[in-house]
Amino acid sequence: LNKRKIVGYCCDVIAYNNLIICAEGSNGVAVYAPDDMREFARFYFGTAKPARELVCCGEYICVLVGSKSVGAIKICKSDDGKVLVGSVGELRDIGMLYYRHLSRTLVGDKLLAVPLSGGPRTFAVSESGLKEAPDNLNLTICPFEDGACGYRGGIIVLRNGNYYFIKSTAGGADPIAVDCARLKGSPFVCRDKLVVLNRVGRTVEIIDVENPEKPKFIRGFKVDGHPEFAAEVNGKILIADGFGGLVNIFIF
Repeated sequence: LNKRKIVGYCCDVIAYNNLIICAEGSNGVAVYAPDDMREFARFYFGTAKPARELVCCGEYICVLVGSKSVGAIKICKSDDGKVLVGSVGELRDIGMLYYRHLSRTLVGDKLLAVPLSGGPRTFAVSESGLKEAPDNLNLTICPFEDGACGYRGGIIVLRNGNYYFIKSTAGGADPIAVDCARLKGSPFVCRDKLVVLNRVGRTVEIIDVENPEKPKFIRGFKVDGHPEFAAEVNGKILIADGFGGLVNIFIF
């Protein structure tokens, strides 16, 4: 494991156009250089509107703001090489999201939001902001301790320690056994690996989902902080570990 501290509370981290983007709570969204973590830019949504999660949707980045709102930003470089960050559209209030908010991976080209009630909702993002997509996911899950993430056009769902792969937005699925895995936490797909983060138990599980209908447990371990989010960056799984900073797992 390779660890590195940053300023503030690291809620989430993603790679975008050879930049590292961090959601740092009340410190907003920070843009860093990938090699030495120099800060290029920082964006705030406003007072008492902490940035908590990031999902890359094409040329836009969707941000969970607080516990109910989702917004979008766009990051680009000026002619003189400066990094510029601007908001896209208005914040959308889509219901209580808590710690199982936005899916790291998309359903097709759409953002997947998983509020505490009402089941998953999908959104498309454009220059005008977020717009709810007409998909009927026909799912009702409580993601307070479990969660869902888009993968290969379908959805991986964890519920009560069970693994499900739902192939379409119209139907359900039977649970699939994953030997040795607890499957309690928030799921993220990093390339062909499912990363399950349990922020309460401070544990991480990694499962091979190259074939999402035949998942295989790889390893599990404990971390120092509270693991919040995970992303694949340059052949490594990078975990935002709260006050534990950033954790690199050399898995690929």
